[in-house]
Amino acid sequence: MSKQYKSPPLIEAYCEIQFQGSKWDIIYPAEFYNAVKEDFPIKETIEIQDFHVVINDDNVGVKPNAQFSKPILQCTNEKQNVIIQFTEKVLILRVVSPYIGWLSFKELILDIHDKCFNIIGDREIKRVNLVYKNTLKTGKSHSYENTKKYFNLYPNIPNNHDPNTGTAIQMLVELPSKDNKSVLVIQQSTLNPVNDIEAPIALNIKYICLFPESIQFESWLEDAHNSIQDTFESSITEFSKSKF
Repeated sequence: MSKQYKSPPLIEAYCEIQFQGSKWDIIYPAEFYNAVKEDFPIKETIEIQDFHVVINDDNVGVKPNAQFSKPILQCTNEKQNVIIQFTEKVLILRVVSPYIGWLSFKELILDIHDKCFNIIGDREIKRVNLVYKNTLKTGKSHSYENTKKYFNLYPNIPNNHDPNTGTAIQMLVELPSKDNKSVLVIQQSTLNPVNDIEAPIALNIKYICLFPESIQFESWLEDAHNSIQDTFESSITEFSKSKF
């Protein structure tokens, strides 16, 4: 984010590029791995199972369809904090803690993007997402007043209800960009306790490009990151920032 926090709440950040087109060759994953293996030597193939609806005389159910399983090539660096996933329809570059910083992340996105499209050719890009997922510690228990202490973003509770009787929040906000070509999505939700975090709250911020054919990719990445960064800083209180 814009400030250098000692213990940032960032869980992961990723850039997802969805594409389409009829041209696909089964050798593409091998060619892609050869292009990235110097920095991402750990290779794994993950099978994602498609499902289909089964209807018979007794009931309707959903079963896995092995005929349409989708292999995903996953390449990871030696530190195992940067992961690439590559399939026929999507390229994802994912960074987990420790975060490598925006400049390094952007440089990687551009490099992996170029290597991918040098292999698969000029396939049409359908959607581009830049996502930052955060989990904040908010004391020992969930409460409305506690949420307001840590966040500038919180729901307004109707006057006929005591806000302090509520313990769970699920909120999603969508805001279009000025040119209406992208949308910013803010998702805030209380989570169950995990590890040493007794009252975690997720703050996930996504910037989605709706019309990728009309953008300059590197410029869009900067705009997306700036919007996410400003939104994060504006969504949390100074008290919350003092805890990072």
